[in-house]
Amino acid sequence: MNESDGSDQEAAGPEADLHGRRDASLRLLTDQVPVVVWSTDQSLRFTSATGAGLPALGLTPGEVVGATLRDYFGSRDPEETALAVHHRALRGESIHFESRWKDREYEVHVEPLRADSGQIVGTVGIALDVTERKQMAHERGIWQAHARHQQRLEAIG
Repeated sequence: MNESDGSDQEAAGPEADLHGRRDASLRLLTDQVPVVVWSTDQSLRFTSATGAGLPALGLTPGEVVGATLRDYFGSRDPEETALAVHHRALRGESIHFESRWKDREYEVHVEPLRADSGQIVGTVGIALDVTERKQMAHERGIWQAHARHQQRLEAIG
């Protein structure tokens, strides 16, 4: 009879623990940072969707899984930005762009999703909600323009 000394379990234990901590850290980030993280298959059907930014879109984690991007964005136009970007990612491109959706502003990054073999099996994306930052920048611009106008009036007077 061959008895195991447990070294196989010990070797797998730290690696499994590392993966568990990494997954927990990722969940913590996506649950607290205003992002939406998703993946699609080659048919551009959602295979995952998570992140603290989902409620701003009226969604819950995983709610769109199984739907296509065409269904979600309500467009069959392949030139529509979101669809076109994902098609480019399926051809191997990494794309970064800004987008407005449902009265929110996003910085979006879409990448090809590759299997271990390197074959593209779908897309993965992340959208950071920058609505408040854009609003603050806009308000700061208005305030600065007002201040410049006041300075010109003072110089004239």
